[in-house]
Amino acid sequence: SEIMFVIESGNFNDGFEIDPQTGQIRTANSLDRDSPSGPVLSLVVAARDGGTPQLQDQVTVTVLLSDINDNPPMFASDPIVGSVSEGVSSNTEVLVLQANDPDEGINASVVYSLIAGDKALFSLDMITGRIRTLAV
Repeated sequence: SEIMFVIESGNFNDGFEIDPQTGQIRTANSLDRDSPSGPVLSLVVAARDGGTPQLQDQVTVTVLLSDINDNPPMFASDPIVGSVSEGVSSNTEVLVLQANDPDEGINASVVYSLIAGDKALFSLDMITGRIRTLAV
């Protein structure tokens, strides 16, 4: 007797399709690990025979979505304002930048750089985001 495969539940936003004859599961729409359904998706798949009475079995298929670098880092506010007193010594801390990236792993790493402004007056630690005065 011929077996037919169907996705019974867990197919949020119709992200997957199943070949009813072979049971091969593939993506039908783009999947986003940052969506409310999260990075772990569980599909309940049934295999049904064509007999009378019709019999079936079910299995839970777990799909783990790996992260891609699809979110930019974001500063908590814009603009960010720091201040120092006139005549401060070299290497005085002005402020520490803080940006967050909702991606995971290496994709969440943030590196800071000065791209405009008074580069001759300030140094920026590309890892910590710490801005300090330079000797003038």
